[in-house]
This record gives sequence, structure tokens and C-alpha cells, in this order.
Amino acid sequence: MKLEDHVNEMLKKLENPQLKSRDDVEQFYRDWMEVVWDLKVPSKLFDFYKPDIYVYRENNNSSNGVREIIKEVLAVEAAFPDIKVRIEGVVVTGDEEHGYQLFARRYFNGTNSGYSQYGEPTGKELEGDTCLSLDMLKLEKVDGRWQVVNEYTMYSERTMRVTMGGPKEV
Repeated sequence: MKLEDHVNEMLKKLENPQLKSRDDVEQFYRDWMEVVWDLKVPSKLFDFYKPDIYVYRENNNSSNGVREIIKEVLAVEAAFPDIKVRIEGVVVTGDEEHGYQLFARRYFNGTNSGYSQYGEPTGKELEGDTCLSLDMLKLEKVDGRWQVVNEYTMYSERTMRVTMGGPKEV
């Protein structure tokens, strides 16, 4: 299958997900991560997140609103053009009536071959289990669409920063 066909197939799959079970939610999350990170379509985050979402992050960092989240994703994808996400585990609780909570462990792999906020590419790799992300999401129906309304995400920010040539400590 051509890449363009695969992207279109995935985008159609995510158009209006029917999350009737925990398995549906897990598959939705996996598909969403593939579209945003592996297929490089971060604009789909407008569909997945409530517009005014506040994402709590590591080291007192946070993201305020979906536009800021997209800006952060684009910066990482620019620095690591080949970045891929590997999802190791997903746990889903809740139901269709009250919403779902999703807990996930994922890893990022890629090479810093693009420019970043720290300057020129280093050629260093995020590999194996060095760049871990732990996610806790709350999904609810907002205006008839499933969206993330609350998120706590912790990832190996230091590992990513050092790989891009940034300081070891901030």
C-alpha cells in the first residue's frame, strides 16, 4: 500500500470514532499516535483534544491549549524527522456513558537530524527505552465527538534535550 493511501485510510478511520468499549479506546489511541507521530499529521490533534485543554507535564511544564500542543509536536518532529512511537502498554477504564480514562506507556525512537531549539542536528539517537512517555488521559464526548478533556503526560524530557545538544541540567 502506498503511503498516501495508508494516511488517507488512517484519517478516515479516525474521522468519527465510535468508542463503545475499552478495546475501541485502546485502538483509537494507537491509531491516533500513529497518525500524529509516525505519519506526521499533528493537525489531527485539533480533532482529538478539547480546544482549551490544559496538559500537565513533567518538571512543572505544561501545555495550554491544543495549538500549543501542536507547536510542541512540530518542534520535536522537526528535530527528529524520523521519530516513531512504540506503545508498550495501554490500560483503559470507564465506559461509553461516563467517559474513559486511558493510561499508556510509550517510547520514542529517532535521530536528531533536524534543527532544534538548541541548534544544529547532533546525529544522536533516541533509541530503545531511553525516551519514555507515560500518559494519563480522560476522554469524554464534547459536542458529540470523543475528545481528550484532561491529560497528564510525563516523558524523558532530559533525554530528548541532551540528544538535541541541550544542557544536561536546567
